[in-house]
Amino acid sequence: TNYAHSLTCTDDGVSANTQISFNPELGTLTPDDTYPVEIYCPDMVGNTANNRTVSIIVDTTSPTITLTGGDTAIRVGDTYMAPLATCEDPIHGSITDIPKTGDTVNPDAVGSYTERYDCADEAGNDADHKTHTVVVSSTVPGSTTEPKITVPGDLTTTFRINAQLPLHGLTCDDGGVDRTSTITPNVTLVSDTHGTYPIKYTCTDADNNKGFATITYTIDGVAPILSGTAEDDHIMTATDYTHSLTCTDDGTSANTQISFNPELSTLTADDTYPVEIYCPDMVGNTANNLTISIIVDTTDPTITLTGGDTAITVGDTYMATVATCEDPVHGTITDIPKTGDTVDPDTVGSYTEMYDCADEAGNDADQMSHTVVVSAASASDVPIITLNGPATILAEQNSFTDPGARCTDLKDPTKPATATPLLEVSGSPGIYDPGSHIIIYTCTDSDGNDATPITRNVTIGRAGDTKPPIITINGYSMVRHTLGETYVDEGAVCEDANYGILPHTVMTDVDSNVAGSYTVKYTCTDNKTPPVTEERTVTVQATFPADTGRPTINLHPEYVADTGAQATSGDVGRAGAPATQGGLGAIAQSANGTITHEPTYPQRVIPPESAPSSHQDGTLRHPLGKPFELYIAPCSDAINGAIATNQSGTVDVNVAGPNYITYDCRDASGNKAERVTLLVLVEADTTPPVIKLNGDSPTRVRLGGPYVEQGATCTDEYTRPGEELLPDTSGDRVQDDRSGTYEVTYTCTDAAGSDDIGRTVIVSAGGGGSRDDWQLNPTFGRSWEGSAQTVSGGFKFNGKSIDITDNFHTGFPQATAKIGQTNIATVKIQSEMQLQRIILYLGVPDVSRATDAETEIAAEVRRDYSMDTGYEIISITHEQDEPLIEENSTVVSAGQVKCRSNSEALCHEFSIAFRVMAPLSSDIVAISAMDTDRRVTVSYINDGVAFTGESLLPAATHSFDVKRGNQHPVETVHLTQQDRRYNVWTDQYGFVWLQNSYGSWEQLTHAEFERLRDAPVTVMTRHHSDFADLIDREQARAALVFNSTEIESHVGESFRHDAPVRLEKLKDPVVLEKLRIAELAALEYLERHK
Repeated sequence: TNYAHSLTCTDDGVSANTQISFNPELGTLTPDDTYPVEIYCPDMVGNTANNRTVSIIVDTTSPTITLTGGDTAIRVGDTYMAPLATCEDPIHGSITDIPKTGDTVNPDAVGSYTERYDCADEAGNDADHKTHTVVVSSTVPGSTTEPKITVPGDLTTTFRINAQLPLHGLTCDDGGVDRTSTITPNVTLVSDTHGTYPIKYTCTDADNNKGFATITYTIDGVAPILSGTAEDDHIMTATDYTHSLTCTDDGTSANTQISFNPELSTLTADDTYPVEIYCPDMVGNTANNLTISIIVDTTDPTITLTGGDTAITVGDTYMATVATCEDPVHGTITDIPKTGDTVDPDTVGSYTEMYDCADEAGNDADQMSHTVVVSAASASDVPIITLNGPATILAEQNSFTDPGARCTDLKDPTKPATATPLLEVSGSPGIYDPGSHIIIYTCTDSDGNDATPITRNVTIGRAGDTKPPIITINGYSMVRHTLGETYVDEGAVCEDANYGILPHTVMTDVDSNVAGSYTVKYTCTDNKTPPVTEERTVTVQATFPADTGRPTINLHPEYVADTGAQATSGDVGRAGAPATQGGLGAIAQSANGTITHEPTYPQRVIPPESAPSSHQDGTLRHPLGKPFELYIAPCSDAINGAIATNQSGTVDVNVAGPNYITYDCRDASGNKAERVTLLVLVEADTTPPVIKLNGDSPTRVRLGGPYVEQGATCTDEYTRPGEELLPDTSGDRVQDDRSGTYEVTYTCTDAAGSDDIGRTVIVSAGGGGSRDDWQLNPTFGRSWEGSAQTVSGGFKFNGKSIDITDNFHTGFPQATAKIGQTNIATVKIQSEMQLQRIILYLGVPDVSRATDAETEIAAEVRRDYSMDTGYEIISITHEQDEPLIEENSTVVSAGQVKCRSNSEALCHEFSIAFRVMAPLSSDIVAISAMDTDRRVTVSYINDGVAFTGESLLPAATHSFDVKRGNQHPVETVHLTQQDRRYNVWTDQYGFVWLQNSYGSWEQLTHAEFERLRDAPVTVMTRHHSDFADLIDREQARAALVFNSTEIESHVGESFRHDAPVRLEKLKDPVVLEKLRIAELAALEYLERHK
């Protein structure tokens, strides 16, 4: 992966990303080959940079040197001819640079000389060097000793039919002189007959003495035979597949080993696999291979019982619960054995029935139990209260609706329980004060028996909260743990600004017995803002290097003294959120007191060492008289990550003046951070807060809702960085199931005074205003009232945007996109009402016919003021007859942006990422938006987007029978679609067929082809002004169909006018475009002359 580059990536967008990526990743390029690699840099929403494609050659294979002949022996004075050396490389081919080192042969001097040959390719891979020995002798006396041929012990002598034998592989020795080069023949035997073939080899020395050796080669033409039976559709839980197959081989290279492809041990995921059973012999002859289907099933079925446990009175008829068992592989399983007690409805008692189920693979479902309580009839039976909904509810002011509870009694019918809310109420009933409250539910039956009261805990937060909860990890965020010791996680705490301490989930994969890096993930949500996650990294090793680095304490940038800034501490009521983005938590202090905050983690606690001095590293302004909420300065360490800090100092909020808090921390190795001091400057607050309404007033809500409380936002001189100040809510409780006008008041108060603002909420059946209904339609461009351009960049495709200047039809400089690539279409919408559905239509056949589009992507959306995006994506659906859009890769996201760069008005932007899998018949695109009152706007983007490239879908096929005349038999025509955009098909002989809108098929003839190819017939669509002239010219040329002589003069070749045309003729895109409009021309002609 030694590829280097000087590329950089910059991004001026709001979802910046400067990470350069490779596709495929360089680390995956392992086999030697040439790879096209795309270098790209997408931002967080899928905008891509000007991608580049480079070619990278992976070469780890050494070249090979070959020398002609063997070692050489010559007489003194003979001419010496050096051997021919060649070097071949699988990547670079022949390499001509073959350095020769070693001895320099002197044919005039007796001696033994050794030459060395080396070679390396461009990637630096060295070939194994070769040596060549030259012996120069004074004389070579005549000899009568025969040279000796040596046959290697591992010589391959058995081959398949028609195999070309390799070079012999023999060696020949003549008294120390290598005579291998004289051996004849070099084997080239090719045989198509099973049998044995002896070949005699001859070696000749300088005195013409000859040595001989005979090798018998075997040609194996007999394949093994696979016999017996193998179970098909076998259900397997692991590798338990058995069979009665045997493999026999009468050939000479026998093999009786039965193999599977793929190997059964690799079939781990639940699925159905085609498996080939085969048995090749040693030379590659294969038996009659067998393909079976193996089903891997390791998933347990699931038992479902209707209803819950049952309570009946003695003498009642008992109806057994209905049990069902479903399995993802086998579907519904009907064999559900029931064990346990037998219910006797005439005998008082508690009976437990047990239900079991197993699938064909032997996977057992979790056993389900059903309890039946048979009670004696008595007037003293106590009713039972059951909560509707959860026992703990988090809700904002003006948004809580009690789901209630139900009371069930053996004698009386089920009825609602009586709710006694222990809630503090401000204004009219239903708008509760922020804090924790309890609702007690009671019930009394007709006999006067009281049920056991049930409680529900309700936590009310201020309206308009957009801040997610904060997770504080106990201990260190990066832990070094010794291998083999038990790991105990120190946990975390989740705290929310509105709701206080919240439960959280923990996911961990730490295995302290296996060295590695693990992650502990903590997740928490307040059920309104997106879930938050924090992670702890646990590194497990036997030993760790010493840690000598000091941790660092960092105050928030707005607190740092040398910047000249002075941070503030808010005094408007809020729900207890940590005061800073950098803090790990918050501690509420009394009006006066000494702060000594020593967290439980880490274990090494740093005690206060000395009283703080007047030195400060940062300044925090705090209002006089307000209880002080401690700012927690973060401490970070290269080894242990985030570390909790110790704080000490005294803050007197009743006396104006300076106070000091010091922060210390120490990592797990005892390294101590440099102490940091924060000056808390207590001063009088003389400026009241300012409140701003979130959303509109009046707010119109359709009867039946939902009404979403948007709240208001307070700003104050003493607001800390990252702090969200929320007001108190009073006034009417909006009931969206009742028509009416509601008044809601929001109030912000601090020591210097207060500020309030109101909202009018109108709930009506229409949900709209007093203006004409159509003027409330959503718009991508111009307003419906006054036709002002209220939205710019209403449509964008892959970064190319236009203004929708006509709400019905807008031209677009045609864009192109490749089949299979991910595209992003973005629409910007201004709507006075809440939106419900966004639709992107592709392949629209004609303007004003969006519903006939070849494919469409519809996103159901819901307004959510708690989200920065403004809308939540509820669902994504695709309407298409063919899988033209890859459904599982479609992603829809929402956001809020300015409608125009010079306007403060906000629009909603929806981005749709999708992949087109085949060419579309039309380039026209349409976009649609519908609000909750079902007002719909559809805008057409003419000359929109052309998707180019080969279809990634399987080719469509069609077959039918034809009879070309009474003297011809019935023939079956098998068609395969070759071009979806132009609807071109070919039959089994390669001739072209067309299909019209009525489903009729026609074979394209040369006469029709010539009309398409005729140069004067220009390409146009039916929307051009010259379309009528095209029809006239088409009619005039129709006579050519009946005049084969004239056609022949046009083409310069002889053919019948009704002869079929092969697909190769339709390579010209102009011809294809004419073919596409041919049917439109005919339909237009019929319409005009009917």
